[in-house]
Amino acid sequence: MVCTQDMYNFQEQQKQQQARRENQVTLYRKYRIGDFPDIQIKHQCLIAPLQALANRDSTVANLLFRSLFRAIFSQMDQVKTEREIDELTQQINQSIETILSQSVLYYPPFIGCILTILYELRSNLKVSASPLALGAAVSSQQILGILVLEEQLIQTDTRQATDSSKRPRLARENVSQNTSLWIELSRLYKSIGEFDVLQGIFSDKLGTKDITRRAIEAEARGDYKAASKLYDQAMRTQEWPDLDPQEAEVDFWEGSRMECLDYLTQWKDLDSIATRGIDDSPTPNLDRVWEDGFYQELYLPYLMRSKLKLLLTEADDSDPSGGQPGFLNFLTNALKDEQKRQHLQSRYCKELALLFLWQGNYDTARHYTSLAFESFLQSWSSTTTLMESSRRENLQSLQGLIEQQEFLDHTASLERAGSLSTSKLTRQWQGRSPHPLLDPVVTWDDVVTNRNLFLSRLAEKIKSSGAANAVESQDSELVGETGEQKLAEMSVSLFLAMAHSCRLQNNFSVTLKIMKKTESTCRKLDDQEQYIKWVHLYTQTHQFKVRNSQQWTDTMLSDLCTTLDQLGKVEENPALLCRAHLGLSQRVLTGHSLDLLASGLLSATEVSPTIKAKLASHANLKHSNISNEQIVASLIQKGYRVLKASASAADIISQNEEHQDLKVMTCELVYLEFAKFCDKYLHLKEDDALPETCDVSAFPVTVVTCLLRAMKGGVIEARQRFPRLLQIAELYPDVKSFFIDKASEIPSWMFLLWVSQMTALLDKPEAVVVSPLLLRIAKEYPQAFIYPFRMSSEGYNFGTTAQDKKNQAVCQELETLCSNPEVNKFISALEQFGQPDMIFKDWCGDMRKLVAHKNKSKVEIKKKFQEVVVQLFDVKSAASVDTTSTQASFMSTASSVPMGDYRKGFAVALKDLFFKTFGQDGDKLSSMNSKEFSSAEAKITNSINNLQGQRGNKLKPPTKIKDYCPWMSDFNPSKSGDLLEIP
Repeated sequence: MVCTQDMYNFQEQQKQQQARRENQVTLYRKYRIGDFPDIQIKHQCLIAPLQALANRDSTVANLLFRSLFRAIFSQMDQVKTEREIDELTQQINQSIETILSQSVLYYPPFIGCILTILYELRSNLKVSASPLALGAAVSSQQILGILVLEEQLIQTDTRQATDSSKRPRLARENVSQNTSLWIELSRLYKSIGEFDVLQGIFSDKLGTKDITRRAIEAEARGDYKAASKLYDQAMRTQEWPDLDPQEAEVDFWEGSRMECLDYLTQWKDLDSIATRGIDDSPTPNLDRVWEDGFYQELYLPYLMRSKLKLLLTEADDSDPSGGQPGFLNFLTNALKDEQKRQHLQSRYCKELALLFLWQGNYDTARHYTSLAFESFLQSWSSTTTLMESSRRENLQSLQGLIEQQEFLDHTASLERAGSLSTSKLTRQWQGRSPHPLLDPVVTWDDVVTNRNLFLSRLAEKIKSSGAANAVESQDSELVGETGEQKLAEMSVSLFLAMAHSCRLQNNFSVTLKIMKKTESTCRKLDDQEQYIKWVHLYTQTHQFKVRNSQQWTDTMLSDLCTTLDQLGKVEENPALLCRAHLGLSQRVLTGHSLDLLASGLLSATEVSPTIKAKLASHANLKHSNISNEQIVASLIQKGYRVLKASASAADIISQNEEHQDLKVMTCELVYLEFAKFCDKYLHLKEDDALPETCDVSAFPVTVVTCLLRAMKGGVIEARQRFPRLLQIAELYPDVKSFFIDKASEIPSWMFLLWVSQMTALLDKPEAVVVSPLLLRIAKEYPQAFIYPFRMSSEGYNFGTTAQDKKNQAVCQELETLCSNPEVNKFISALEQFGQPDMIFKDWCGDMRKLVAHKNKSKVEIKKKFQEVVVQLFDVKSAASVDTTSTQASFMSTASSVPMGDYRKGFAVALKDLFFKTFGQDGDKLSSMNSKEFSSAEAKITNSINNLQGQRGNKLKPPTKIKDYCPWMSDFNPSKSGDLLEIP
C-alpha cells in the first residue's frame, strides 16, 4: 500500500513539472515603450525568437532552414566572386552528402527538409545519387528522393542534348550515361512497391544487364525463388560478353538477392550472404560492419534479421548462445559503445527486444519495446498521408509490437490475482491475424514466429508458476498433455494461415516449405480437421502453381497426381462428414486436379511413360496401349462424376438448415465450379480442340442449371457469366426449357446488368428464352428497361414466321409496360443536345449505303429521310410516321419536346436547300446514285461551313441549355409525379 502511494505521489509530481515547463515563458526581446516605435530592430532580435520556435516545432524549423538556404543563394552573387561561389557551393554539397551518408537517426522531417532544399535549389546543388537515395529510403521520404533524382536526370539529359547539338549526329545506340543514377532511382521505386515503374526503367537501354530486367519481372509477379536464382546467377558470373556491370548494378543485385531470401524465409542462406558480405574470411569478424557505412545500410539489416530468426526458430534450449555465440558477442560489444548503441537503438529496437526476450531478460526487453513504440510514433507522425507505402509499412510492424508488449505485460502480471488468463490472451491472438493479401510474407513470418516463441514461454511460465490454484482455474487447458495438444493446434493453425496467405501471393516456395514443416504435426493431432485442411491447402497450392506456370512439364503432372493421392488418403476421414464445407471442398478439389491433369495431357508436347501410367491409373484405365485421347476422355468423365456428386451433396446440404456451417466452400460455389468445369470443355469442343472420344452431351444443361443456381445464391461471378448462358441457348436449343424454368426462380434485379444484351435478342430465335425475363423486368423496373429497349428497338428486323410474330407481340407488350410520357419527353430532350451538323453527317453516311445498294429499297430510303426530317427540320409539328412497328412508335416521341433556338436556326437556314436537293418527300433520293448523292452532300456541307464562318450566325454551338432545349432548362423533377431515373 505504501509503495502504491509513493508511485501515485511520484506521478503527480511528474505531471506538475510538465505543466510548469509548458507554462514557462522565455522573454527573448523587450519591445520599446513610449511614443516612438521600434524602427531599428537588430537581425539578432529576429533570429533568436525564430530559433527558439524552430527548436520546438519541426514545421517552423523546416521553413526557416529552407528560407535560409534560398536567401544565401539569392544574395551570393552580390557578395562573392565566381570562384568563391563555386567553392562555397562545393562545400555545401559535401556537407549535405555527409549528412545523408553519416546520419544515425535519419530524422524524417530533417531529411525531408534537406531533400526539399535540393529540389528547390536543383540548379545550384547536386549531391551524389547513392547517399541521396540512402537518406530518402531510411527516413521514409522516398517520394521526395524520387523527385530530386528525376530532376537531376532531366537536367543531365538537357545538358547532353545541348552538347550533342553542337556535334554532328552519329548513328549510335542511345545508352544512358547515368546508369548509377537510374539504379538508385529504381531502388527508391522498388522500396515503395512500384514495380510497374521499375520494369519501365529497366526495359529501356540503360547499360544494365538483361538478367536484371528478368529478375525484376519475376519479383513483380511474386516468384521470389526464380528472382533469387537470377540474382545469384548474376553475382556468380565472372565473364560477360560485353562490358562488365557497374558497381551500382552489382550492389542492386546483392540487395535484391537478400530481399528475395527474406521473402523466401531462407534464413541460413541470408545469414551466409550477409556475413560473407561483411567479412569473407573463414572466421568472419562481424565488428567489421562498423568500419563502413555501406555495410551498415546493406548488410546489417539482413544480418540482424537472419541471425535473430535462426535464434528463435532453430536454437537448442540446452545451448545458452543458441548456436550464434559470435552474433551475441557482437551485439554485447556494440551496446557498450555509445555511437554503436545509438545506431542499434535507432534502427533495431524491436529486434533487440526480441533478443532479450528470448534470453529471458524481460525487463530489458520491455525497455527496448517501449523505445520501439516511440520510434513508431515518431515515424508515423512525420509520415504524410500522401506517402501511402511508408504508412502501410509502418502499420504492418505494429501488430508484432503490440503482441510483444502484451506478452511482456502478461508475464509481469501472472503472479497477480485477477490478471488476464493466458487462455484469454491466446484467444485474442487467434482472432487477430495479418491480412492474407495486403500483408507481405515478412509480416506474417514475424507474427507467426513471435507467437510461437510467446506460446512456448507462456507454457513454461504456467508450469513453473507458484500459483497452482490460479493456473488450474484459469489455464488448466494449457497444462499437461492437453496443453501440449492445444499449443500444437495453435501453432499449426498459425502456420497454415501463413501458408494460405503465401499461396494467395503466389509465394509457392514458402507455402510448400510450411507444408513440409507441419505435415507430421498435423498427422499426430487429435483434431483431424487440421490434417484435412493441410491436405486441401497442399492441393490448392500445387493447383495454383500449375495454373501460373508457362508450360507443362512431367514434374507438374506428377505433383498433381500427388494431390490426388493425398486427397485419397483422407477420403474416408470422419471429419469430412462432420464438417460439410470440408466434404464439399474435398470433391471440388478432386475435380480440379482431374481437370488440370486432362488439360495438361492435352497441352503437353511429350509425356514420359511413367507419368502416363500414373494418369491412366487415376483415370481408372488398367489395360495397356492406351492413347492420350482415351485418358483425357476418362479424366474428364471422372471429374464430371466427382463434381456432380459434390453438387448433389450441396443440394442435400442446402435443404438441411442444421448443416449450414459452410465457412470456405458454400453450396453456391460448388454449383459455380461445376458449371465452370463443364463450360471449359464446351469451349474446347466449340473450338475443335477436344478429342472426339470425349462425351460432353450433358454439359450444356449442367452449365445452365448450375450457373443459374449459383446466381440465385448471390455469387457475383455467376452473375457476370450470364451472357455465356445466352450463347449456350443459341448453340444448344435443348437447354431452353431448363433456362426458362431456372431463371424464373431468380429475382429479376439480378439480370439488370445484362438488359442491353437481352433486348438485342428480341427479334432473334433466342427471344423465347429472354422474353419471360424481360417481361418481369419491364413490370418491376420499367425505367431501367426503357433506355436499352429504346436503343435496341431501332435495329429490330422481324421476319414473317409464326415465332417472329410472337416476338413482335412481345415487343409491343414490352412497349406498353414501360410506356411513360415523362420518360419519353426526357429522351426526346436528350436528343436535342446532339450537334445538328454531326447528325446530318451521320445520316449521310447511312443514306449513302442505301443509295449505293444494288437493290434499292424505296421504303427504306423514305423511312431514313423521314427520320432526319423529324430530327432536324420539322419545327412546327411531329412528323407523320407509321406507328405499326415498335421502332416507329418510339420515333413518334422525338418531336414531343419543342426544338431550341439552336436547332431551329439550323432548320430555318438549311430547310429550303435540303428539300430542294432531296425533294419534299425524299423522292429525288431514289433516283440518285452514289456519286450524285456525294455531290449533293458536299453542297449542303459547304453551305453549313459557310454559315458557321459568318459573324453573328446562329449555327455556332451555344453555351446555354435553353438554346438547346427549353424543356430541359425548365425541367423540375419535383413537379413530376413519376420518379425519373437517369440512364
